[in-house]
Amino acid sequence: MEAMRRLRAQLPMAFGDERGEEKKGSTGVQRKKEEKKNIRVGPPRPTVGPSTEGVEEESPESSQDTKQLGLPISSETSLVGHRKIVSAVAVDRAGARVATGGRDCQVLLYDFGGMNNNMTPFRHLQPCGAHPVRFLEYEPHGDTLLVISGAPTAALLARDGTELGQTARGDMYVRDLKNTRGHIMALTEGHWHPSDKNTFVTSSEDGTLRLWDPELLQKQKMVIKPTLVRPGRVGASTCCFHPNGRLVAAGLTDGSIQVWDVGAKTGQSAAVGLVAPPKEQMVSKQDWKYVLQPKRVVRGAHQERETISCVRITPDGNQIVSRCTDQTLKVWDIRNPGKPLADFSGLPATYEQTELCFSPDGQYILTCTSADESSAGSLVFFNRQTMQLVKTLRMPGHAVRVQWHPQLNQIFVGCGSKDEGSTQILYDNNLSVRGALLAVNRKARKVADAYVEERPVIYTPHALPLFREEPPLKRRKDKESVSMPQQPTDTSTVKDPRSMPQGKLLTQYLLKQRGMVKQTDPSEDPRNVLLARQEEIDRSEPTYTKAYSKTQPNPVFAGSCDEDD
Repeated sequence: MEAMRRLRAQLPMAFGDERGEEKKGSTGVQRKKEEKKNIRVGPPRPTVGPSTEGVEEESPESSQDTKQLGLPISSETSLVGHRKIVSAVAVDRAGARVATGGRDCQVLLYDFGGMNNNMTPFRHLQPCGAHPVRFLEYEPHGDTLLVISGAPTAALLARDGTELGQTARGDMYVRDLKNTRGHIMALTEGHWHPSDKNTFVTSSEDGTLRLWDPELLQKQKMVIKPTLVRPGRVGASTCCFHPNGRLVAAGLTDGSIQVWDVGAKTGQSAAVGLVAPPKEQMVSKQDWKYVLQPKRVVRGAHQERETISCVRITPDGNQIVSRCTDQTLKVWDIRNPGKPLADFSGLPATYEQTELCFSPDGQYILTCTSADESSAGSLVFFNRQTMQLVKTLRMPGHAVRVQWHPQLNQIFVGCGSKDEGSTQILYDNNLSVRGALLAVNRKARKVADAYVEERPVIYTPHALPLFREEPPLKRRKDKESVSMPQQPTDTSTVKDPRSMPQGKLLTQYLLKQRGMVKQTDPSEDPRNVLLARQEEIDRSEPTYTKAYSKTQPNPVFAGSCDEDD
């Protein structure tokens, strides 16, 4: 049999057929197309991953099993920037940009094309004020980012982080919440429609789900109210769309899972039963639709006082997988959800945003676990066909969010603690393409020496002695030799005063040459000179008139006295 298979593999598929040559030519064209598809764009893949801190050390046997499973978990890197745990992760359709949100109320944007191996964001945003970010998702057919936070309104951001708008807020004084135009309590989750780019859904703690149009954010399209066992208000902790977009599933805080058909007949009137609502509950131009009756209801899916953190519908649309804070993960048949197909326990979930996701081919179920006293946070893989545990990877801190991007074939895990947060990226050098592979090999650019500015030294000569900094010795000597003034010459030690240097100014020299300046003897006493000329001055120019000349007293000058007296 083995020899026959080898012989058949060597023969053409159309052996013995007249159209064999045509098929042979078509297969050659097809082969060329496949070769073109296999050409990879970008820098060469790294030989060794930059970080494998969170990935468990695998033995050769386990690594071989991982390759057989097709899991891209051989290498790991992390996106940093959050000061608290990462509670939301979103990757756009092309895999070029990543958005992360955390309990530090910030949204960070990363660009693989312009990022180096430092893995730092290019933009920090705080679109929801002081509310923690709970969920992020990019539009499947565009670059619009949906931001869900603890506020009762959802925000839309453009690709560069510019805010496009926020949804309307409802009236908290209206009793029947299908008669108000928006949510009145904190949002829990939101998703874009898988095929309609003009529709997205949001769930809230007020117990309603609402469909919105991104072009008309102040006007909702539909209101979905769950069916309750007893009167009261039950919050919706999570929601999701069916792959075909006709069904919407949600997990409620009473432990039930409900599914509605939004493509079927809906209500239009604002009347409650047969009694018209009071005027206080009426809203002008109430033209939105509402759905009250669910198509599928799973009562008691999880414990009543626990929070269903995530509900997802499989890619084939036949099963519902739910994750709850009661440390369980359950798989349900959407056509007959009476009893779970599988029930996995012992999965700690401290945070209400603990998520699950599917592999691109729908073969594996991935979910996060929180750290406790006995174990660390981890990422768990389950086989959907055999309903068995396949792999467990340890993560730093608590693992909350997980996304498996189908184009990049890379896994993004949001984790952290109350002090710091990071997004771990798992990839394989052979199975993954682009994404983190573009950044891990790109080193940070070195700053040229010409642009390096040394720290200048500032000398403060008049500073206090405690803070005074002495200049260098050489500079101090040069300063003393240049700036020290020349000491005056002591005339008492000179025998001949005429030998002293005279002035060197040109004006003084010219005046002396022309006789306009008399040569004076430095040894003469100016007091004696003036007294000698006093009599001549009095005769020629009397100080007083003749009438007072005889009455003036004779001047008496003090004689010289010794210093000892």
